[in-house]
Amino acid sequence: MTDLTILAGKTAYQKIKDGGLSAQDIGAVIGASGAAKWLAIYGLDCAIFGHWLKDLERPVTLYGTSIGAWKLAAASRTDPIAAMEQLAEVYTQQRFTKKTSKNDVLVGANQIIESFLPAGSEQEIISNPNLRYSCGIMRSLGGFATDSTAGIVRGMAGGFMRNFAGRQYLKPYIERYVFHDPRSLPGLSASDGIACNHVALSEQNMQKVVLAAGSIPYMLPAVENIPGAPVGLYRDGGLLDYHPLMNFLPGDDRLALYPHFYDYFIPTWFDKKFKKRHLHHHIPELDNVVLLAPSRSFVEKLPYQRIPDRKDFKAMIHQYDDRVKFWNTTQQRSHQLGDQFMEAVISGKIRDHVQLIPAA
Repeated sequence: MTDLTILAGKTAYQKIKDGGLSAQDIGAVIGASGAAKWLAIYGLDCAIFGHWLKDLERPVTLYGTSIGAWKLAAASRTDPIAAMEQLAEVYTQQRFTKKTSKNDVLVGANQIIESFLPAGSEQEIISNPNLRYSCGIMRSLGGFATDSTAGIVRGMAGGFMRNFAGRQYLKPYIERYVFHDPRSLPGLSASDGIACNHVALSEQNMQKVVLAAGSIPYMLPAVENIPGAPVGLYRDGGLLDYHPLMNFLPGDDRLALYPHFYDYFIPTWFDKKFKKRHLHHHIPELDNVVLLAPSRSFVEKLPYQRIPDRKDFKAMIHQYDDRVKFWNTTQQRSHQLGDQFMEAVISGKIRDHVQLIPAA
């Protein structure tokens, strides 16, 4: 187990130490924002959704933001491995130049979505017998409810200042919307004072919802007027819940599985550059969470000794072949994480390898 780090909150840790971990112990799977970083755990997700969670006694809730929402939508298809492979392949093969416009990016985003969620496939997701897909996006409010460049700059600057004082102060700028499987409401609750508004997914709104889940300000226009939801502009939910930290399973004794590319959490997009706001310790929301992440030694063995990043599109703009090779190599090696996870849960050795999330 040199490649995979397994961390658990207090309740989850004790449950694993006492009896290991089975698919029936899982009540939710969480997907974090992070764009190309997802490629570092692609193989882990393939193992989880393609094999481990195939036969369940009770449905499992899925909740993700940004790329986490995209990969979980792909994972909810009838053939999750094929859908995730399509997502990874088309995402990796994007090519940008200095002349790439916002409309070019939008066309590319739609092509990616069509690769893993083609028209007519929505029903597979909302009728999946084992999985209940949901995703988080945000509705812009106040001065942020605009798609003009100047307005977005002012809105993002205001968001930085408000978030610095506390996430609850984002409330005048952002509303959290959870688009969910129409068969059940996900039991999600947040402690930041920003409510979870619920809207049922349908064949009519699925494509728009998934696009909105990845609509990063500056990069993509907001998605307007999603069917079934209040009128407004909808954007990437990672602005508010970059690495979602919520009460995922209130009233449920099962655990939340969190395949992640980091062994820590960044609460909001606005916290990315403030390392003091990165969460490395236990909080109540992590009590029943099992965090799976690449180990430091795994990352050090990758090309460039790091995981892929969306910034590579710009940093390696003249090295397209090198970037694609780097990302493909990371994706291929990520199967080691899936292999080690499956071996740990099947053999029961996860009891020896799980670590308690440190106290504050």
